[in-house]
Amino acid sequence: MTDSTVPTLSARQRLERARAEAADLAAQQLAAETTPTPAAVTLPQVGDIVTVLVPVGVDRGDHFAETDVLARGDRFKITAGALDRARNRLGDWCGIALAADPAAQLKAWGEQRFIIGDLPDGFETWTRPGSAEWGRDRARAIDDAYALRGDERAAALAEVNRRFGPPPSAENPTKYRGDSGDWPDAR
Repeated sequence: MTDSTVPTLSARQRLERARAEAADLAAQQLAAETTPTPAAVTLPQVGDIVTVLVPVGVDRGDHFAETDVLARGDRFKITAGALDRARNRLGDWCGIALAADPAAQLKAWGEQRFIIGDLPDGFETWTRPGSAEWGRDRARAIDDAYALRGDERAAALAEVNRRFGPPPSAENPTKYRGDSGDWPDAR
């Protein structure tokens, strides 16, 4: 049975009503959205010297798609072309444009990757004893110490041991299963 008291709508009328409701809902959502404006980023100036704190690829901006891979402690100069291309697809500043703003770097990457200017006092290009960078810098310091003579050499070698710690051990810490006699001899 059909109820004759309820007016029936045609398919076109139902479609128009649904479109109107969808448009109203979209307008309400758009009005409710409050898109925060991005906080102003302190930009580096063209010509600033930037020091790299972690290994990173840097677009120098001299030519299209020219990227340098820089190690901790390397330095580069900010160019106008590099700053022009330091925006992401949404138009937000990224990459080397954040070099002058440590807070923006922490927000973007969770770490500070760049500093403006020279290396701070006590800055080491290595972060972990035993790393390749540590070994390279330790070997360079030992070579520099052996270039000296007498008491200067002894003082320089003592400074190498203070700065880098003891030399790496020649002992192999790797233990294989069976080395302690826990496996039978027959294999």
